[in-house]
Amino acid sequence: MTLLVLLAIGLSGTPERAPGPWINLFDGRSLRGWTDANGKPVGNKWTVEDGCIRRVSTGAMDILTKRTFRDFELEVEWKIQPKANSGIKYRLHQMPDGGWLGPEFQIMDDPAPPVPPHKGSCAALYSIKEPRADVRQKKPGEWNVARIIAVGPRIEHWLNGEKVVEIDQSTPEWDERLDKSKFAQHEGYRAWFAREAGPVLLQDHGGGVWFRKVRIRELPAPAAGRR
Repeated sequence: MTLLVLLAIGLSGTPERAPGPWINLFDGRSLRGWTDANGKPVGNKWTVEDGCIRRVSTGAMDILTKRTFRDFELEVEWKIQPKANSGIKYRLHQMPDGGWLGPEFQIMDDPAPPVPPHKGSCAALYSIKEPRADVRQKKPGEWNVARIIAVGPRIEHWLNGEKVVEIDQSTPEWDERLDKSKFAQHEGYRAWFAREAGPVLLQDHGGGVWFRKVRIRELPAPAAGRR
């Protein structure tokens, strides 16, 4: 049973507040509603081309939504060049140095099987949990659909209609995985994943990447006692 179904029926069987309306974070024509990582206009290092957001320059810098979201369902279509790497981050926490960190839906041109999935594979919860082994991204240049559901402590990553990652941040599994992640080397790393509202980020990681049909809807927060 999916997280959205559980939200709809509630544990008691009583219907809860419905999800909010879909909000387009990208209008297909401009980068209105987005900033660079310093809160400034995006400039010319990302562009809008054929209804897509495209990274066009080395050192382009990540781009973020001006709006913040805590409990939501996010859908993004994306494609990449061969060997490219990018990501979609959410519920971001800004560090003292100005950087933004938080959960990440990894976007990656994975090598063909038999390489097993790992915490850096496409659709992984980056550095924390690997995706299912039987679902893979499409070939470079073809469109994929990322779907992220985050409600209270529960996170789901979906790739092309298949749920590939599921985790509950209130469980020992989360604590163990976070403590073994690359983030644990930094003081205060738990605060980076504090389940607070934050912007959505599209990552510049040096490779060619395109995004389109970026939309989000806010979901009802879990009732008291179910966070």
